[in-house]
Amino acid sequence: MKISTSVNKKEGSTWIHFETIGKWHYFPLPLELFERDNNCTILSNHETIFSREARLKNGNMEFELLHDDLFGNIISTNNPQDVPALEQLASNVMNRISRME
Repeated sequence: MKISTSVNKKEGSTWIHFETIGKWHYFPLPLELFERDNNCTILSNHETIFSREARLKNGNMEFELLHDDLFGNIISTNNPQDVPALEQLASNVMNRISRME
């Protein structure tokens, strides 16, 4: 199970992509695992016809878990200093999913 990180230069945000669980129907799984296994608090969770967006908090870090039809399921942050910790959270989620299979 793989994640990758990229910078959206237009917005100045960093995206961490869940490559193997990118489809729409997978969105609830990482959201649940962030909350249940990684001490994240869900601040908001919205769904529209074309996107899903949840705002989460872990300690002092706030970030978004998003689903976009073009990009799949991603973590988005505007704080570059949070990227290493968010990559670790994403890895924790992916490791947990791999143990479920």
